[in-house]
Amino acid sequence: MNEFMQASNGNPENNTHNVLTTDESIQERLWLDSNLTKFDDVLRENYDKSIEDFSEAIITYLCTLTDAMRGAFFVMNSNKDRVQFSGGFACTENTMKKTEFEVGESVVGQVAKSKRLTNLKDIPFQNVYLDSSAGQLSARCMVVVPLIFNEEVYGVVELIFLHNLEDKYIDLLHRLSRSAAAMLQSIQNNIKTKKLLQESIMQAERLQAAEEEMRQNNEELVATQEEMERKSNELERLLWESKAKEQELHDIKEKLESEQENFSRMTSSVPGMIFQYQIYPNGTHKFPYTSSGIAEIFGKKVGDFKNVEVFKELMHQDDVQTFEETIQRAADMMQVWQWEGRFMPKNGNGRVKWLAGSARPEILEDESVLFSGIFTNITPLKEKESLVQTVNERFQLINEGSTEGIWDMDIPENETLDRDTPVWWSGQCNVLLDCEDGLSEKLGSLYDRVHPSSRGLFFEHFHHHLRNYESTKPFEKSFRFRTQQDRYRWFLLRGTIRRNEQGKPLRMAGALIDITHYKTLQKKIDKFKAREKSMLAKIHELEDATSKG
Repeated sequence: MNEFMQASNGNPENNTHNVLTTDESIQERLWLDSNLTKFDDVLRENYDKSIEDFSEAIITYLCTLTDAMRGAFFVMNSNKDRVQFSGGFACTENTMKKTEFEVGESVVGQVAKSKRLTNLKDIPFQNVYLDSSAGQLSARCMVVVPLIFNEEVYGVVELIFLHNLEDKYIDLLHRLSRSAAAMLQSIQNNIKTKKLLQESIMQAERLQAAEEEMRQNNEELVATQEEMERKSNELERLLWESKAKEQELHDIKEKLESEQENFSRMTSSVPGMIFQYQIYPNGTHKFPYTSSGIAEIFGKKVGDFKNVEVFKELMHQDDVQTFEETIQRAADMMQVWQWEGRFMPKNGNGRVKWLAGSARPEILEDESVLFSGIFTNITPLKEKESLVQTVNERFQLINEGSTEGIWDMDIPENETLDRDTPVWWSGQCNVLLDCEDGLSEKLGSLYDRVHPSSRGLFFEHFHHHLRNYESTKPFEKSFRFRTQQDRYRWFLLRGTIRRNEQGKPLRMAGALIDITHYKTLQKKIDKFKAREKSMLAKIHELEDATSKG
């Protein structure tokens, strides 16, 4: 601890970095716990649904959570030798190229066999398509997750993305898959139980028919036996139902006590303040509940917000109106309330604290609206947003004030550039090339303007520099580019490459500089030197002729 304090006091930058890292870690844990809780709610809501409805609900939630463009839910069959499609997001059984896979077949089947999540990143363009009304989109990433419970695979989830998935979502999918597998196993067991119950009922009906046939053969004897058996069964059934009801009540009581204990533990450990905010028909506002996080966020004790005015007194005066308007609008429209505002808590030493509030409303029997939600501290996030805005403004000023055009591009995995390679151009590039419509964000938009005599070497110069892993020199090549008036001007294309530890190029950025004036001067200087050399030669000839005469 003393070494950490000494390092922090000796280097303020390390201290700031440690604080930011801690804040980011807290935000990530809060985000992870929140999504796990929400997913548990989704599982409970779909517990009594069919396999198909359960699959549709889970795949829809996962796609919405991770911004997946398409998703498919596969369930392991009873023989444990293949997985079958049971629900999809942005796809149906008719639109799927294949709806079932043997264990070990393709990516889906292999994941079911290996019991390991597969994350296919940076899928080459035009390999996996997603259909839309505007055309086909090329997928960038595929994540396939096995649903495992007690070391047994119950299904597989396949998610398709237009971008690579962040590591935190991969970790989240790992956790969610176990819960989904456990619930899927429970649903399958319920289905088996119902099936056995139906078979028992059918068997009982057949037995009753046989008994009826015997009754017809010996009516008086069978009638007496059936009446005695009926009374005995009824007594046994009532006794069994009584014991079952007693056990059910006992289980419910234990469950409620356990849930209450878990809720109290959860609310005390969640960073932030969990709350309930109630709006009555007569216009009265109250906080029926606040968690112990009130001390951390506001420097108050549980129960201090029973008077809402105490809460508003801590709020920045410029934000009070937006708070009142947004929460009233959310109550009128019965929609989720989202709000951000500034507070001056008692334990904040005069420092403004940014808080984010989020809550979901419900209408109670007395026609009041009850919001249940959470307040979280977003001050570090707001400070980062301010820093990012400052950096962007500085870059914009540099870009607008520079006479040079700026460009930036990511290097493809295969290190091969072509006309379709994405490039970002600054506005000054369009000005230098006199391009009224603006360059398209592809390398081909600049390649098409290269003078025909140099066009064949355009990509070759780039590739030679990219693949020279040991070179640290910047890229510098002069080209003649066609302007809007079909005239050619000389430009210097200069760039710097960012490489990984092995020297592999990852990104390249640089400037576009108009050197037509310098080329013109160089041409005049070359002509002058040639003329000077010719005149000197003639002078030497005259001197030789004079000396000989």
